Amino acid sequence: MKRTFFLSVIFLSFSSAYAGWTVGYYPFPYSKVELTSPVEKMFYGGLRLQTNSFASNLNSDLYVAWNFKREERYQYFAGLGLRSNPGNSSQIYQGQFLMVGIRLYPIKNLPALGLIMDLSPYFHSDFKSGRMESNLGLFWRFGV
Repeated sequence: MKRTFFLSVIFLSFSSAYAGWTVGYYPFPYSKVELTSPVEKMFYGGLRLQTNSFASNLNSDLYVAWNFKREERYQYFAGLGLRSNPGNSSQIYQGQFLMVGIRLYPIKNLPALGLIMDLSPYFHSDFKSGRMESNLGLFWRFGV
């Protein structure tokens, strides 16, 4: 998995077609990697894959987000998404979630590096249970 992630980062960094795309890593609370379309746009999409887990528990989040406030050093966003687990043949669709968060660009001389924090109320597919999730991670914007 680490080798695949490293090769993907190298490929994306040399491709001008992917300018503005981001790659992120969330070590807390679950180890996840993320690929998003250009986050500078008003609407963008993303895919998060849970790592460090068995293939039968490989949760993946597909989401769309809206930047409702954009400044040079930060972006506030809200979104909604779906969670699936392709390795679980008995229940591939796991549930849905909302998200609200902020992307920060704390180092002025390094605008490609950012910090992301979000809160995500998650609801299981049957809407009988759920939990509040929070994510904290780093990301890199290509072409900045």
